[in-house]
Amino acid sequence: MKKIKIVVLLLLLVCMASACSNPEQKPNGGSESTTEEKNTYEQISQEEAKKLMAEELDYIILDVRTQEEYDSGHIPGAICVPNESITTEPLAELTDKNQLILVYCRSGNRSKQASEKMVKMGYTNIKEFGGINTWDGEIEVPEVVNGDEQLDAYLSLLEGKKVALFSNQTGMVDDQHVLDVLIGQNVDVTAIFCPEHGFRGTADAGEVIYNSIDEATGVPIISLHNYNTHSPKAEDMNRFDVLVVDIQDVGLRYYTYYITMLYLMDACAEYGKEVIILDRPNPNGFYVDGPILQDKFKSGVGALPIPVVHGMTLGELAQMINGEGWLDAGVNACDLTVIPCKNYTHQT
Repeated sequence: MKKIKIVVLLLLLVCMASACSNPEQKPNGGSESTTEEKNTYEQISQEEAKKLMAEELDYIILDVRTQEEYDSGHIPGAICVPNESITTEPLAELTDKNQLILVYCRSGNRSKQASEKMVKMGYTNIKEFGGINTWDGEIEVPEVVNGDEQLDAYLSLLEGKKVALFSNQTGMVDDQHVLDVLIGQNVDVTAIFCPEHGFRGTADAGEVIYNSIDEATGVPIISLHNYNTHSPKAEDMNRFDVLVVDIQDVGLRYYTYYITMLYLMDACAEYGKEVIILDRPNPNGFYVDGPILQDKFKSGVGALPIPVVHGMTLGELAQMINGEGWLDAGVNACDLTVIPCKNYTHQT
């Protein structure tokens, strides 16, 4: 009898121990989860994004493209934080983790990546709405300011110096030619170097251009496109202290304007003259295409180992020429200054 009581007592103790070790049961029999529901971002349509921008007051539009892409055009009011710069640390630009943040990129890929990373950092109100390439709302595109329009950036560099100008009919500052602008600012312009088609752009392709005088200003025009040579002579180099370049190019290897600039840079390096390039946008600057020119095929319509469509502005190409050592005098032989365009990118 005592043995039976002992066995029963042991069974009761085992049952009590088992009950204590089981998780607390909910009324419906399920186990209560101790893990909070995982936070995530919400993907919304661009129409929904527009509605939120119109109705909400406290929100941020986040553009996660590169700065260059942002500068080429963005949704008004957006701030730029490139996806590549978003890691695991909270963003200095976004201090309130509960604020509504509307995220976009170019096509919708980087905006999703950025949203996921931000959620992991604890941001709780992220809404991703795709890419600007399908956005039919307003886009803010800053106006490009050419180098020659930035008088404050280069007039001081010309003060007290004799100046030669390499330009043609494209060298316009608003409705004035850069030659007239320089003379109007009391710059001592002592020579004009003209390329193929002449200073006024009236000569045919390949036509021989002769030296002349600019009728409006009396400044000598020195042709770099004639029978004898495409390089300036010593007597021409002695006319000036600094060369100003202001000419529109189209970014093609077989156009001759960059080749004339190359010859002038070589001469300026040899004679110790400064070169200032007032840069302009490349209308084909958004892509690069075609094979690299081999040295054995160099000619008057192809002088550098660059693609057919090279994507650079003349200022960028000049920096490449100087830095790559493509001048006869070697690497960085030219005393070169580039006044870059403001608000221009290769997406412009």
